[in-house]
Amino acid sequence: MIVERAPRLRPDQLLADSMTRVGRFSRIDPRKGRKLPKIAHVLGVIGWGVLAAESFRRARAMEDGAD
Repeated sequence: MIVERAPRLRPDQLLADSMTRVGRFSRIDPRKGRKLPKIAHVLGVIGWGVLAAESFRRARAMEDGAD
């Protein structure tokens, strides 16, 4: 089985329409994954979801009780 690798681009070649590996993308190593989000951000998103769900639940309860 022959495995072919993708061609390697020079730093001045475009990755997309306007992205090269010489500007701010030069610091990004494609072999490494992203950093995980901070626990405060995760808790903030979870809190926002709970707040939104509770708001919708209360609105539905008021709508059902008004009839």
